[in-house]
Formats: sequence, C-alpha cells, structure tokens
Amino acid sequence: MKLLLPYAHDINGNLVHIDDAQKGQKYTCPNCGAELLLKISKIPEGQKYHRRNHFAHKGNSDNHCSESFLHKLFKEKCAEYIREKISAQEDLFFEWECEKCYEDHKGNLLKRQ
Repeated sequence: MKLLLPYAHDINGNLVHIDDAQKGQKYTCPNCGAELLLKISKIPEGQKYHRRNHFAHKGNSDNHCSESFLHKLFKEKCAEYIREKISAQEDLFFEWECEKCYEDHKGNLLKRQ
C-alpha cells in the first residue's frame, strides 16, 4: 500500500501540512529533499473518486519516503511530548505486560531511581 505524504518542507525549512500548503510555493520532501508537487483533489470529499490531498514526488517515484517520514515524524513528536513533560515537571506514565509474571505494570518514565 502506498502511503500519501501529508507534510513537506517549505523554502524556509518549515514543516507544512497539506491543508496549509499554497499553490505556487515550492515544497521539498522532509525525508529525501526532492521537490514535491501539491496534489489537491478537485472532487469533493465523500464523492466517488475523491482522493485525499497530499504531496507527491515529481515523476512517478515516491522514493519510499512516506513511511520513513511518518516514522521520523512520530519520533520527533514523541521527543517533543517528553520535553514538554520534563519542562512542566510532570509525570510520564507508561504501562506494559510483563513477559515473566504476565501481570500489567506501570512506571513513570521521568522518575529517577
């Protein structure tokens, strides 16, 4: 399945979501740096053949960047969330099922032991 690319960098290196993109501006792939095209559907949402708006690599290759970029974006957003919790001196809880005792455990990622 080919993933659609919802984000691109503008000429200043800012991350831009497709909903905020403007025709006539230049955009590049956040993963490989290649030039991207703006793909805006002319068919209204909910109608047959409507396709979500997205960015696309020029030509027919997607350089396998969509999945790589989503992974990178996830890591950046996680790091941003953790930094916010640290800055606010808040707890950051996580849960897991133990493979040894098969019970659920809970911990605070930011608590120093």
